[in-house]
Amino acid sequence: MIVNQIVDLKGFKGKGDTALVRHWIKSAKASLDLVHDAMLELKRETTRISGHQFYLEVVSVTKDNRKTLRWRMRDGKHVNWPTIQGLVQIMPNEMGEWYRMTNLRSRWLIAHEIATRIQWKTAMGLLEDIQGAKEA
Repeated sequence: MIVNQIVDLKGFKGKGDTALVRHWIKSAKASLDLVHDAMLELKRETTRISGHQFYLEVVSVTKDNRKTLRWRMRDGKHVNWPTIQGLVQIMPNEMGEWYRMTNLRSRWLIAHEIATRIQWKTAMGLLEDIQGAKEA
C-alpha cells in the first residue's frame, strides 16, 4: 500500500492510537485560545487610547465561533479600514501611525486565527476519520 510507504500507520492501531492526534488537537486549541486572547487585548488597547475615534471589536462570525476583528466608530457603527485610513491622514502623525500599526496587527491576528482554526479543524477531522475507521 502506498500510504504505508509515506506514513507509518502502526501508531494508529491498538490501544492509545489517537494519543498523537488528541495531543495535536489540544495544542491547536491552545494556540487558538491564545489568538482569541490577543484579539481581546488588542480590542482593549483600542478603547484605552485617549480621544479614540475608532476601536476594534471582536466578532464571532460563524456558528463554530470563528472570531475576527472589526473596526467600529465611537458610536458603535461598523466602519471599514479605507474610510478610517482617509481620516487617519488628517490626524496628528503619532496617532495616525498608531492606527496604521494597529490595523496591521489586527490583520495579522485575523490571518493567524484562520490558519490556527484550519489546523484545529484538520486535527478534529483526522480524529473522526480514525474513530470511524475503527468502527467500520
